[in-house]
Amino acid sequence: MGRKHLPLLLALSLLLTQARPALAQEGPAGDAAAKTEPTKQQKADAKRIEKLKRVVDKVGVGRRITVFLRNGDDLHGTVSRVGAEDFDVAEVDLKQLITVRYEFVEKAREGYGNVNLFTGRRRSPRKGTSLGILAGAMFVAIGLPLILIGTAKD
Repeated sequence: MGRKHLPLLLALSLLLTQARPALAQEGPAGDAAAKTEPTKQQKADAKRIEKLKRVVDKVGVGRRITVFLRNGDDLHGTVSRVGAEDFDVAEVDLKQLITVRYEFVEKAREGYGNVNLFTGRRRSPRKGTSLGILAGAMFVAIGLPLILIGTAKD
């Protein structure tokens, strides 16, 4: 590797090691609407949070989890602690312990995939399995009959 690539690699490595997902969002304090009865959005959020709590409890401490945050980031790691309002994830890529509040999570699922060498992002194991099944079904439905027709004797 030439010397001209060294500063670029150094800058890239510094950016990647310092990047942290934004896990907290500030809201207005003392909002009068919070004292009235809950809206449809608040009811939907409460239902989503209860579902997330069930998912995280089902995954359990010490097991792998993928967490998709509402700001678009995703975390891949091991559940370290489960609480009433939040849970801890030992993030495998960032190599740090991150406390995640349920209200900032869009969805969560068990497990995480391997790193894609071309994109640098982790792939979804469910998506990979689905693509494999789809490719196999396409071969059986289209490819196999074409092979049989092509090799058939007149």
